[in-house]
Amino acid sequence: MSASNGISLGLSARHIGRRLSTLCLFYHSRHLLEPGKWDGHQNDSTLFCMYKSENIQERSDMNSSIDEITRQGGKEPSRKEPTLNPPPKIEKSAIGVTSNYILNKRYSDDEKEDKWYVLRIRYNHDEDAYKELLSAQIKKVYFATHQVVKLVHGKRKKIKAPLIPGLLFAFSSRKDLDYFMFGKSPMAVHVRYYRNRSTGKDEQGYNDPVTVPELEMDSFMKICDADNPYVQVIPPEKQQHIRKGDWVRVIGGPFKDVIGRTAIVKRQRCVLVDLQGICSISTAFITKALLEPLQTKDECNDEV
Repeated sequence: MSASNGISLGLSARHIGRRLSTLCLFYHSRHLLEPGKWDGHQNDSTLFCMYKSENIQERSDMNSSIDEITRQGGKEPSRKEPTLNPPPKIEKSAIGVTSNYILNKRYSDDEKEDKWYVLRIRYNHDEDAYKELLSAQIKKVYFATHQVVKLVHGKRKKIKAPLIPGLLFAFSSRKDLDYFMFGKSPMAVHVRYYRNRSTGKDEQGYNDPVTVPELEMDSFMKICDADNPYVQVIPPEKQQHIRKGDWVRVIGGPFKDVIGRTAIVKRQRCVLVDLQGICSISTAFITKALLEPLQTKDECNDEV
């Protein structure tokens, strides 16, 4: 394609654009003009001038009427834009239910009893949530920690860290915990129930919260409080490789009164405590002399 052809095409495109603009103005002007003023012979310039002059005339007439009203002692007509009504205030809730639902909820006798509930905590909020739950009307709160060695400014230092990150245990009724979670505490948005996926759902579409029996919870806390570096937390997906033995009670040493089942973990004899659906925790190595055999788990419950 030659340069002259390119120039001619560019001019043609520009010419077409101008004609389209003129046609649009022609269309709007024809519909805006009064029927008696259109005779079909006006050119584009005439139409534009007629359209512009009529707009100017309308504005001048409106300004004249406003000036006349003002001279006669009246007020200038208000030109305020219509105001929109504010949106309705919506009561916020972190899980989709309102605080009114909690206040009006009818709790069963089982939900009114105190139990060890497992709570999920948002990442890096374990300690703050623990302190907030203690300051609320929660009877007992347990935060499992252990000693770890970290380098701080080039020096090895022992510090406390969560043994099971993201989990807290609260001994309370369901009603009191609901009041905390849906109350005004700023930390409540970081605390949720640990749900049991194998149970049915309630009317709000949620599974039942996980609770830990007092026997397992008592032994779990004793193992954690021993603060032994050889304590192991075993997730559910790794428990299938562990062979569990008989029910026993530890009668001496740092794990005294721990009740669980014997097991071999990392080639060491230990006592294993199951937190169903959450994890298992094992003691350090224990000799047979410190183990008292028990017949069944029911016998454990009777003696506790």
